Amino acid sequence: MANHKSAIKRAKQSEARRMRNRMRKSRMKTAIRKLEEAIRNNAVDEAVERLREATSIIAKTASKGTIHRNTASRKISRLTRKVNGLKARKAPDPFSPVTSLPSRSAGICVPSLSPQGSCEAGPSPGPPLFVPSPRTFGRSPPPRPDRD
Repeated sequence: MANHKSAIKRAKQSEARRMRNRMRKSRMKTAIRKLEEAIRNNAVDEAVERLREATSIIAKTASKGTIHRNTASRKISRLTRKVNGLKARKAPDPFSPVTSLPSRSAGICVPSLSPQGSCEAGPSPGPPLFVPSPRTFGRSPPPRPDRD
């Protein structure tokens, strides 16, 4: 045990800090556990809500200095990837290859994608259909030939 007055005070402060950090870490771990439980149950809405709560708690734990900010960032990133993976399994992929084209009765004709290379029903009422691929994500569609 400490003998000096300042050492006694320092020991008390360290103990109080240790308990506070322990409480914060426990709260963070509980939030992460609840989120991972929601992911295991394939509950997308609950997982998104739990992610929001866990992100807040993890960020606050880092801001108080209990964990390093890079550790917090890594935890948040990994949890977000898990939730996004869960959402991707539940929702259809917007970048999957087109398996069927809209019918001509829908009024859309894509000459480059039709079997004969042209539309028998007449000109298309709108511009050609742009089907994004993973490589064009985030970029504008290619320029149309009639607009050089």
